[in-house]
Amino acid sequence: MPKLKVQIFDLDGCIADDYWRKHHLPDYEVYHSMLLDDKIMNLRQLQAAHESGCDIVILTARPARFLEDTIAWLDKYNIEYHMLMMRDNDDKRSSVEVKFSMLKQLDHVIIDAAFDDREDVCRMYAAQGIRAFLLDERETPEQVTYELRDVLLPTAADILESGAATHRAKNAEYKDANVLVGKIMEILFPNGVTLRTAADFEKWHLFELLVVKLTRFVTSELEHQDSIHDLMIYAAMIESLLPKEKK
Repeated sequence: MPKLKVQIFDLDGCIADDYWRKHHLPDYEVYHSMLLDDKIMNLRQLQAAHESGCDIVILTARPARFLEDTIAWLDKYNIEYHMLMMRDNDDKRSSVEVKFSMLKQLDHVIIDAAFDDREDVCRMYAAQGIRAFLLDERETPEQVTYELRDVLLPTAADILESGAATHRAKNAEYKDANVLVGKIMEILFPNGVTLRTAADFEKWHLFELLVVKLTRFVTSELEHQDSIHDLMIYAAMIESLLPKEKK
């Protein structure tokens, strides 16, 4: 079955006109409590997404305690969407880190493009190979206008920041499994290991990967299916080397 094609949209300042309540920042509690009175903007861009055959995925850094109001606002403007993802109530990370973590949960879809009013978030998307568009806020004496800008290319700093976010996300998932690998190897090989030939190094490399996958499976409380699959693969690869030794 082919994967669903989607476009990612932010809410505040992107498709929800939050300009009238921005003066409450940095009091985010008051700021978010007023979201039901936002007007919709950039409706044309949402319609263009549907016309191109894409579903809408909404990633917002709003805390999940505003879920009910957020859904009510989306229903108010008849916005059709495939998925809505919000920040956990106790999550104090930056918008970039929050949305990066959300992005990693979208492996079941094809992401055609992403739209956000924050340049750092757009750069994070671009660093992941996604077409990223900035819906830029500009004030005039009469009104606030929003302009669609070109795709943003990642800088070296953006790539490093994305890498750091990946490390945090993966470390939270694997729970320092690398520390367990060291302890296991110390128990299994208290006298160290001697490797001389290319075949020695090849088998040792696969064995280490096998132990890594085993520890990840354990730290997932025996739930991470990919790890147990990988473990079987590495074990089979090691076995494929054994007949060569016998010969």
